[in-house]
Amino acid sequence: MKIAITCDHLIQRMEVTSYVEALLALYPKAEIFTFVHNAGKILGDIEHHKIHSTFLTHKVKSIDSFNGARYLLPSTQKNFAVPCSFDLVFNISTGFSQSIQKCEDTRQITYLLQWPFEFEELSWKQKLFKKYLESWALKGLNQADEIWVARPSLEDKCRALLPNKKIKQVMPFFNLDDYPIIPSSHWKHDVLLISTEGISSSFALIIYDALKSQRIKFLFVGLDNHLEQAKKTINDDKYFFGQRCAGDLAPLMASCLGAVDFSHSLLPGLAVRSLAAGRPVALIKNGDYEKQLDQKQVFWLKDKSADSLLSFMDELKSKNVEPKELRRSVLKFNPASFKTKVKNNLASLESVFN
Repeated sequence: MKIAITCDHLIQRMEVTSYVEALLALYPKAEIFTFVHNAGKILGDIEHHKIHSTFLTHKVKSIDSFNGARYLLPSTQKNFAVPCSFDLVFNISTGFSQSIQKCEDTRQITYLLQWPFEFEELSWKQKLFKKYLESWALKGLNQADEIWVARPSLEDKCRALLPNKKIKQVMPFFNLDDYPIIPSSHWKHDVLLISTEGISSSFALIIYDALKSQRIKFLFVGLDNHLEQAKKTINDDKYFFGQRCAGDLAPLMASCLGAVDFSHSLLPGLAVRSLAAGRPVALIKNGDYEKQLDQKQVFWLKDKSADSLLSFMDELKSKNVEPKELRRSVLKFNPASFKTKVKNNLASLESVFN
């Protein structure tokens, strides 16, 4: 069976990269089709595979520029499609790649990680094209034979809009073996990690002032291009750890005081990695997190404020941290479970094509 893997973009390493790599590990002869490929920027095995992309590859070099150019995605369809020689398209979508054209007889499984524009603050131009692109994305979902979703809320939304489609929830994953519990008498556990996801420059400055006033050590961790104004105001790079590989993050996770994530993303990346490393976390409540995470192992912030953050710090002073219990709470997010589901589904399809 000839398999194509489609995704929105391969601009830099992100959560979606792990899913593409998991599929390539199972089907190394698969070819990749994506709107934008920033060649050489995706470290790892992906670059050794055949990757097809659109004319946007020559225009887009960052996530921000991709988001700004999304109104052009439908126009790529004129000269970009998965050839009819492919039997199956396995689509990993962060909103739009389910719409990449394929032939009618080619089957498609879409794993929808997030809805178009979900969790985003849009510019006036992006708002202008929002309904048009959402309609185009929904039409693309209709061409999928089966839709997998990463969260309960996505399942509810898809069932409401596509009642006749085969839809099921499949647990997202991260490579938890990259984030072990690392016992050490040298760890002081005195640095709080703040995820850069879901915060603005203005809120980052509020966090900075609140923690500095309490003499609490902290780091902002993750992509921080959107925090340029805060970085200029703070004028000290030591507070911004940036996006790093697992080799750099693992000891930081194991040695930190705890992690705070104010986002509403697919899987709160910094938080689940901290739990894997046996360190406590604080999250904003939402229905998906409450269903997917062990509520007893998470501190739930009342709201997105400095006061809630400081309440978490007070809680940590009296909390007895059990690293193995914290790690056990995220074992279900292991990649083996995802790969098993893929293999079981594709095994039944292979019997059709062989």
